[in-house]
Amino acid sequence: MKFINAIIRLIDKLINIVVTLFLLFILFIGVYAIYDYYYITKSTEISKEIINLQDDDEEENDTISLEKLKQINQDIIGWIKLDDTNVDYPILLGKTNNEYLSTDYNKKYSVSGSIFMDYRNRADFSSNYTIIYGHNMSSGKMFGNLKKYADKDYFNKHTKGTIYADKEYELDIIGYTTKSAYDKLYDFQMSKDEIYRYFKEDAKIFIDKSIATTDRLIILSTCDSINRNDRNLLLVRFAEKVIEEPEINIENETGTSDKTNPTSNSNSDSNLILIIIIAALLILILLLIFLLIKKIINNKTEEIEIKDYKNQEQDIETL
Repeated sequence: MKFINAIIRLIDKLINIVVTLFLLFILFIGVYAIYDYYYITKSTEISKEIINLQDDDEEENDTISLEKLKQINQDIIGWIKLDDTNVDYPILLGKTNNEYLSTDYNKKYSVSGSIFMDYRNRADFSSNYTIIYGHNMSSGKMFGNLKKYADKDYFNKHTKGTIYADKEYELDIIGYTTKSAYDKLYDFQMSKDEIYRYFKEDAKIFIDKSIATTDRLIILSTCDSINRNDRNLLLVRFAEKVIEEPEINIENETGTSDKTNPTSNSNSDSNLILIIIIAALLILILLLIFLLIKKIINNKTEEIEIKDYKNQEQDIETL
């Protein structure tokens, strides 16, 4: 009986150690989740250094100087703003679609990556249509606001924007849809008119507008929050403003070998947070199970001790 008691006490001590370790692990997970959220949020912010790079010679304070931006990184080919949204970032163009997937405009590692053009497009936006990628951040940063365009009221109130590149261009958002990450539009085999009709066919929201010969089309692409193989897409009409900015020569530094759809490898922070929450819940369930086992063992130990005590009393009475 003493041997069994010793075993039970040893198991009880082990459970106490395991429970303590689990509590410390949960604390670590909590601290890490807070740090990770802060880090991800911080990585989506544009530094004052680049925000202040505006053309002081211009009357409008929000005119972006592409020439000054290129002094930071030659891969910056423009700046995109969607009115009354969080989309207000430089546009990068790498030699592959993976280059700025997890890299910021300073070429430093960043979970949120950058807003970047498909490397197969021309840097002067003269391709049949241009695709610009950005991560779907749960905080709404980068292209996290694109999913809001599924709501018609939101769509109708947020159809305007600007791209600053060699000139200043007006953006007119005309459609929203969801397509597979492996859709044929990522192959760039369609003309401007074909992509317009193709997008219109199954668009969830679409404003049918005439496309002038001088107009261009841009597709903004980000991963879907629910289905990792789907992409939320905005079709944008892209037209030069009447008042032109001074021309800046932009060289196209696109590559020719990588045809990877970058958003197929999206590391949206919403997925990471969900994983952390699920892990924490599993740990709590395991902790409750251990506490229940500990309770059962403690009760069993008390029963054995009471039984031993009664046996000792009987032995004494017998003597």
